[in-house]
Parts: sequence; C-alpha cells; structure tokens
Amino acid sequence: MQQGFCVSLLAPGACLQCETCMKIFRNHTGNATSINCSGPMKTCAANKNTCSVVYSRHNLDGVTEHSIERSCDYSSICTRHKLHFSVGMGRGYRSSIICCNGKNCPKDIPPLSPEKKTPNGKECPACFAWSDKCKPKTMKCTGSDTHCLEIKTTRIQRPNGKTVNSVMKGCTSEAVCVSLKEDKTPLFTGEVDEVACTPKVSKGSQPTSFFLPTVFGLLLMKIFG
Repeated sequence: MQQGFCVSLLAPGACLQCETCMKIFRNHTGNATSINCSGPMKTCAANKNTCSVVYSRHNLDGVTEHSIERSCDYSSICTRHKLHFSVGMGRGYRSSIICCNGKNCPKDIPPLSPEKKTPNGKECPACFAWSDKCKPKTMKCTGSDTHCLEIKTTRIQRPNGKTVNSVMKGCTSEAVCVSLKEDKTPLFTGEVDEVACTPKVSKGSQPTSFFLPTVFGLLLMKIFG
C-alpha cells in the first residue's frame, strides 16, 4: 500500500528506495570495519525523500556500544548537528549521519567528529544513572564544549509498564544545547522530559539541530525488557 501511495503522487518509478537495516554492537571486540549492517532495499513513504546512514557510539553506562542504522528519512535530518556530550570519567555519546540516494549510499559508516581533549577552562558537574538522580563529580570540559548540560528522560518499560528514568550531566557545545532546546528527540534512554544548559541558550538561535537514531529505543527494551 505504501508503494502504491507513493506512485500515485509521483511519476512512475520516482519512488525512492533505500537500504534498511539496524544493528547494535555491545562490547564489540572485533575489527572496527565489521561495525556495519546490510539489508533489503525498501520503497520509502512519499514524505521521506532521502536515505540516511546513522552511526552512533556511546559508553554512558560503562560499556562501549556502537549502532548503525540505514533507512528512509526526511531531508531535514541532513543539516542537523552532530550530537556529542561527555558525562565524565571518559564516558560520553557521539553520533554522525550521511544522507544519500538509493544504491549510491556508501557502504562505509559515517565518521564521527574527532574528540578534542584539550581543556578549555570550563568545568561542569558530570554523571549518568538509570535513575532520577545521579551523584555528579566535577569534570573539565574540552574543545568547543563550553556549556554544562543536564538531561532527564522517562521511558515506559514493556511489557510490565514500569517507569524507567535516567539522568545525565556533563559538558557539550552551545550548538547541541540549542538543538536540544529546539527539538526534544527521544534519546535511547527514553523521552526527553527536561533539558537544562548553563549558560542558558535561546531557541532558534541556530538553524541546525541534533539527531539520535530511534535504534536506541529498541536498545532500552533490550536492556530492561
């Protein structure tokens, strides 16, 4: 039905097709080039006009995890800011995206922006916990991370309906803070309830926004389900 709907709006053969797959690598010990996924080509819905390849890496709970997702997407995601934040003790989250067209999409995963380790003089409280509170320790921010960030999320655990909370505090950039204020996209830890940045930022001061792949919603179900 989806394909017929697309064809009814566009000229025959104009429907975009994208490779679709998703894979999570937790505690991966193999070669970095093996972090990838492949899947069938599927016809996109009429309102999704680009293919995307999203790669993310985090170790917020102490275990390094990689994810790769290939799918149909909205073209607006192509200008969104690469997400990154640090929560101290060498833990953090980074993600990157490539937009492409059908079979022209690259087989390699999109590179993450390099981590900058030179302290910039900013210090922030930093911690992460699967709870509504965490005990922060002071961390030294690096690179362009001049803002202190606090995010609280909530997720309804399936199938028992139990509420799972998370809180994360740390360093990030002004651009990511603005993005979080503009667009509370669900994190892998759940729906975003609260976002606080210090110094404060205003909505709409930058055109870009961040993204977090929906794959992490599935991850949380895997961990807590």
